[in-house]
Amino acid sequence: MSLPSKTSCTLLSRVRQGDPEGWQRLLAIYRPFVVGRVIRSGLSVADAEDVAQEVFAAVAKSIGLFRRDGANDSFLKWLQTITSSKLADFHRRRAKQFEAAGGSSAREQLNALPDPLANEDWSTDAEAKQSLLTRALDLMKTDFEERTWMAFWLTVIEQKDPQEICQLLKMTPGAVRQARSKVRRRLEDELRDFGDFGS
Repeated sequence: MSLPSKTSCTLLSRVRQGDPEGWQRLLAIYRPFVVGRVIRSGLSVADAEDVAQEVFAAVAKSIGLFRRDGANDSFLKWLQTITSSKLADFHRRRAKQFEAAGGSSAREQLNALPDPLANEDWSTDAEAKQSLLTRALDLMKTDFEERTWMAFWLTVIEQKDPQEICQLLKMTPGAVRQARSKVRRRLEDELRDFGDFGS
């Protein structure tokens, strides 16, 4: 699903303004993804959680620097860069521990390891985008009346027949379109500045 722009209050602007709920929502959407990707790179769950903690501390500190100047710029690409850096920091710390225990050859072996995220591009990964979009939708679901949410879900996600949806939800075609648009606008409001889901 591509998300059009031209809306006012975004999740990114809320985070930049220091809104605690905005920050919690950003963490709820992106943190599990980062932890999962770091685990896939070979770290334990506990180590991945530690790296993610450092990643989002860096995000909090530098969120004002994130810009979408080009069409290919995205929050995911920026987040991947930060994650690669924090993962490298983790491995450097680990290498120092091994140096004390195993000498310089252990350190050299660790330093020779390639960046495990170098062959990935989170900004073009369809699976990543779908996972993040699903997480964002799950968080947003409680912000709407059940029928409004179901009208959106059945039309956009499940792509059911409009007449079937009208009968099932006991809504007019216009009410279904209006409900779908209401949820889409809210999703656009929250996510358009990140550049991860189309623009």
